[in-house]
Amino acid sequence: MGVSFQQVQKYETGKNRVGAGRLQAIAERLGVPVSSFFEPEPEASTENGPALLRVAGAVEILRAYNQIADDQMRRDVLSLVKSAARIGQLRSADEAAPQSPTATRNA
Repeated sequence: MGVSFQQVQKYETGKNRVGAGRLQAIAERLGVPVSSFFEPEPEASTENGPALLRVAGAVEILRAYNQIADDQMRRDVLSLVKSAARIGQLRSADEAAPQSPTATRNA
């Protein structure tokens, strides 16, 4: 394919991007469709876009957000959702934290 071992390593580590033409050539050489490079892995993190879309309500909230025409309102909605996420994380952390003996005694 005309790619050096070093170049392949750069592709693997993300130092260099794989262009569309090169990706097509790799897919042909491997005998797989290009789309196979974009399917989420089973152990994919929820930070990955496709995995996030599997969360209940994610597509619905994206559709609703997309219907907001006003840029300022979009920013406000995003700020609200981020705040709600932070509050949820804090509550989860508080619930998961072990209670001190004095807190248990006083309860």
